[in-house]
Amino acid sequence: MTLKNIEENAIINIISKHTSGGETDSMELVTTGCFYQKGRKFYIFYNESEEMEMANCSVMMIADGDKVTMRRSGEYELKLTYVAGESESVVYYMPYGEMNMTQTTKSVSCNLSDGGGTIDIDYSLFISGEEQRTSINIKVKRK
Repeated sequence: MTLKNIEENAIINIISKHTSGGETDSMELVTTGCFYQKGRKFYIFYNESEEMEMANCSVMMIADGDKVTMRRSGEYELKLTYVAGESESVVYYMPYGEMNMTQTTKSVSCNLSDGGGTIDIDYSLFISGEEQRTSINIKVKRK
């Protein structure tokens, strides 16, 4: 999955906040990508940035009602499915090895239309018994 043959038709703004051990970090990424609707599903494609230390990765998000699936591919590979109240065990593949973790979605809100919109996701990752709480706000706007 790459953006090589896909028209970049959207501005994507992602703000994520991570809380672990009482410390909170925020990160913001503004990038171009692809956004389209097929049936009732919305698709968002973008490439990660060097600022996020994942420059050789692409992300595809599929929003289908109150379910959002995120697939990262490249040097770092991960698939997460966000459905409020549900948990899943996943493996995060990285250049230096694999990490097993459990993801529990607290809430998902999608407000998308043909012209863009927002996705808000609040979830926890449990890695080696420690919890990392994350909230993500994604704003998409067609160019």
